[in-house]
Amino acid sequence: MMKQRASRRPLIPRRSLFCGAACTGLAGIVNAQGRTNARKNPIVALGGLPGFDKLTDPASLARLRGNSRFKLYIHNSAWLRLNDAQRRSVIANSGAAGVSPDIELGGWPDPKHWFDHEWKRDYASFRFQPRRGHVNINKWNTWGDYTTIARENGFISLAPVVTPNHGQYVRGMLSSAPYWSLFREACRLGGGVTADIPVDFYFHQPEAYRTFIADEIIWAKTSNLWTTAILSPGAASRDTFMNLLMRQVADLAARGAYPDEYVVENYNTISKPGIAELADGDLPNTLNHAALWLLINT
Repeated sequence: MMKQRASRRPLIPRRSLFCGAACTGLAGIVNAQGRTNARKNPIVALGGLPGFDKLTDPASLARLRGNSRFKLYIHNSAWLRLNDAQRRSVIANSGAAGVSPDIELGGWPDPKHWFDHEWKRDYASFRFQPRRGHVNINKWNTWGDYTTIARENGFISLAPVVTPNHGQYVRGMLSSAPYWSLFREACRLGGGVTADIPVDFYFHQPEAYRTFIADEIIWAKTSNLWTTAILSPGAASRDTFMNLLMRQVADLAARGAYPDEYVVENYNTISKPGIAELADGDLPNTLNHAALWLLINT
């Protein structure tokens, strides 16, 4: 079990991110066909909050679910908004029964109680098995128990979300700085690490931020941890979302950072006009379209 250290602040929830305007650069790394120099074959997961109910429509995932690299990403808050019939439709349309989905889990203060009750009611009862979880840790002293209980319930990895979205990159790199030692321990216990990097926020930050993200991914890969990058629109408009996402993937590739998995989601609690979200099909500038692009081009 991990002991909480007073000198360490837990990961700050993603909901509090300040996403600024996008900036330019690295567009030339993407060629005329929109392909990047990224290593091929990462897993691509799709989910989010706004529009998650649209995945009950078979057309929403028609061009995705047949790809062996595609999987569903379930945000726990979105899942709880659906009724049982809608959940079954999403499972069927996404192929989740055959391809284990990812899931965003809360930082439950009593993980054993949650898995014994809510997990069995809301997930296990639907006869499908998520294998990889992503968690914003807010109870460091229960993290060791959390990872153990998750594995007892079929999880392969439980990745902390580690992203310096409030300037913590000034403390040094995740791979080596003493400040991040507790985070490194948490990642090793969970078997993975997740970087939450909204496309506009990523380019709005200083160079040190992007250097940190690349270091995080490279460190995790060399440590045999499952690495995930969450790509979300942040405050980017539908008109700029896809261009920023392509540039972001190219930027990571240029730094030698190739995650094992990309998650495409929008975790705004409500739909916001002009911001990309899930749709009934892979329409231009939607999250569905972004997932399809990643499957084709990475």
